[in-house]
Amino acid sequence: MSRFSRLLLVTLMIVGLAGAILPGFGQQVTVAAIFIGPIGDYGWSYVAHRDLTYLAEKHDWLDYLHAEAVPFPEAEGVIRDSIDKGATIIFAHSFGYKGTLFMLAEEFPHVKFHYPGGFETMANVATYYWNEYEVRFVTGVLSGMMTQTNVLGFVGAHPILRLAWGINAYILGVQQVNPDAEVRVIFSGAWYDPPREKEIAHSLIDLGADFITYHTDSPAAGIAAEGRGVYAFGKALALRPFAPEAAVTTALLNWTSLFEHLIKGVRDGTWETGVFDWGLAEGTVDMAPLGDMVPPELRAWIEHLVLLIREGYLVVPRIDDPLW
Repeated sequence: MSRFSRLLLVTLMIVGLAGAILPGFGQQVTVAAIFIGPIGDYGWSYVAHRDLTYLAEKHDWLDYLHAEAVPFPEAEGVIRDSIDKGATIIFAHSFGYKGTLFMLAEEFPHVKFHYPGGFETMANVATYYWNEYEVRFVTGVLSGMMTQTNVLGFVGAHPILRLAWGINAYILGVQQVNPDAEVRVIFSGAWYDPPREKEIAHSLIDLGADFITYHTDSPAAGIAAEGRGVYAFGKALALRPFAPEAAVTTALLNWTSLFEHLIKGVRDGTWETGVFDWGLAEGTVDMAPLGDMVPPELRAWIEHLVLLIREGYLVVPRIDDPLW
């Protein structure tokens, strides 16, 4: 037997052994995502779809299915259809799908289910989220330093715990540098309702707010700020293309590393359930470049503050009870 033949034989044996040790080695994997909003919302659903699409293009062993604007009562049927099509990984990308996942998880133990923003898990159900409150604290400091009216507005979707962490972190940042400033919060009652989001932003501006922050699934509140000549902080996707004069910065969201970690875990057999809250340190959260309206000396201080949080020298607290 020639050296080449021996090398080929050894290689085939190694590959075969890897397949025996690692159940998913070399196998095609199908991931399915369902979204509460349209994938063109330029926010929550858009970013997740963007990052899953990227991963499917990066890995030739990964197939990606998705369904958008799925109401909660219809989620079960959509997920069952995805499993019938071969999906063994489900990302149900809204907290409201949680009950459906827990019901289906017992019926499909071979499928790994994921939902965002929770704390409860099962043997085959994990939850994930982004620690956007880390950047909210920084933007609170920034707006507290720059406000001229001492009135700051926050447009929220629902008064749930995860949003409370972000709003409270923003208020805490404001209070550190400007205890005279007031943060006014109004909830839209929906994750994706651009007309309502704009309406609330205008109401807050009418109340004197010269900075608008939002935690909703579209940039509508930031666009409203642009039209009224006040500043705004974006969420998930960079606000500047939509509001070039208003956008100070954005709490950027990138699911790539977190989703890839979970997907690869399923494929190589190392997946474990858990609560995956990733932030600045893991790259799931980032802060967009600051706009020109931020003075140079303040810019340097703010960028250093982000670095301190990213490297673990400053820990932004999670505050449950509303500060507003």
